[in-house]
Amino acid sequence: SPARLAANPYDLGRLGVGTGDRVRVTSPRRSMVLEVVADEGVPRGSAWLAFNPPGEGAADLVASVDGVTDVRVETVQ
Repeated sequence: SPARLAANPYDLGRLGVGTGDRVRVTSPRRSMVLEVVADEGVPRGSAWLAFNPPGEGAADLVASVDGVTDVRVETVQ
């Protein structure tokens, strides 16, 4: 199954999206469009994405040599 971005429902609400909607996730390495899922277990201001699923995942957005990778999440028109 395709990777899904998990985020706190509060943050998804601020973006105007909910479970099943799609968002664009952009890092210095690349950009991808992913389905989101609301997850109360994800702290506000954070998101969770599986690192090495079949297909696209967090490994495509981050470089292992970087300690921290800032990503932007935006709605898809």
